[in-house]
Amino acid sequence: MIASDEHTGEQAPNLVQMAGNLARAVVAHAADAGRHASPAVQAERKRICLSNECGYSRNEAKACEACGCGVIGALSFIGLDMDEKRSWASSRCPLNTPRWDAV
Repeated sequence: MIASDEHTGEQAPNLVQMAGNLARAVVAHAADAGRHASPAVQAERKRICLSNECGYSRNEAKACEACGCGVIGALSFIGLDMDEKRSWASSRCPLNTPRWDAV
């Protein structure tokens, strides 16, 4: 896991923070009635995650070290990785200057 955000100097999340990030994302998704972004928005979000403008993407953009989603392989067995989180309309890039936002 990365030590800090090269742009903001923030520390990467620890396990407790990752769990909190996941919980907030799930609650926001449920509050948004489980809506999903369009396939075009999902593809654009993934393109951004895979691009050079993001240094946090791992495993072909299935994991994000900035929020922690998909980093813990144990969650992959239930299908919780960045592909799933990027599909949620309520999701946004976790960086302080988000590279993509909720729709």
